[in-house]
Amino acid sequence: MTKFDNYVYLTICEVSFELFKKTNFATYVNYCRTMSKSLETPPLDKREMGEVMMIVLELGLIYNFDTDTSVKYIKEFFASDRCLDFEKCVYLTKKSFPFSFN
Repeated sequence: MTKFDNYVYLTICEVSFELFKKTNFATYVNYCRTMSKSLETPPLDKREMGEVMMIVLELGLIYNFDTDTSVKYIKEFFASDRCLDFEKCVYLTKKSFPFSFN
């Protein structure tokens, strides 16, 4: 995993963390595990599809990824326990710099 990959995963975590807060999940980890299972066994429901598309659009905007590349990174992020590591970074950044996510 390269530094660039870490930046992409951090972006996915930032977007998905904001999306998680709008759901009924108790923890971000549960949200990530549910997304992982949903991505492994399509089709996604409307909410999940909308959330994945929001992440795809953000990755396209920041990194100029096409949809296939974005989906590859999204699947890799949710399939592993990377969400645990990146969640800490995002949470602490949001707590320390609350206006950085506007």
